[in-house]
Amino acid sequence: AWCTGAAVVPAVRAERAPAELPVLAGVSVAARQLPAEGVLAGDWYDGVGLEGDFVGVCIGDVAGHGAETGILALQTKQLVVSALRLGLDPGKALGWTAEHLGVTPERFVTCLVAVVNPQTGSCRYANAGHPPALVIEEGDGVRELLVTGPLLGPYAGSWRTEETTLAPARTWLFATHGR
Repeated sequence: AWCTGAAVVPAVRAERAPAELPVLAGVSVAARQLPAEGVLAGDWYDGVGLEGDFVGVCIGDVAGHGAETGILALQTKQLVVSALRLGLDPGKALGWTAEHLGVTPERFVTCLVAVVNPQTGSCRYANAGHPPALVIEEGDGVRELLVTGPLLGPYAGSWRTEETTLAPARTWLFATHGR
């Protein structure tokens, strides 16, 4: 049941909380979200185990604060995770999400979606205006997973899926901007 008044902040935060991140052999996952006290922001992330030993990772941020921002963040997260579970590649998952969100002229969403096979290092990703994920690899330095299409919400567009291979010893850093 939806809450009214000040109770909406913890209720929407609880709904937006990530599912338990998938546990896969040879992969450790750590995540942290530090919400501002009493403010509902638009940051969210999640991870989901997919068929064929793949894992989907997504992170996003809706511009602004308040109930409308929090609810749009919740909708976006649910749509992206659903698209991944439907088996859509990251670029198509962003397109499907944008189609179902519709035009949000006063709000925009950044989002990065990646599908990884931890056993082979195969990685497909798409980025809708989100800060690049950093891939830190022993001996090879740092690579960025750059933007592959426009922000979600105010603009129509398409999102290209890029492919890369990750070395066996790697660290990914996904982040959103805060203030």
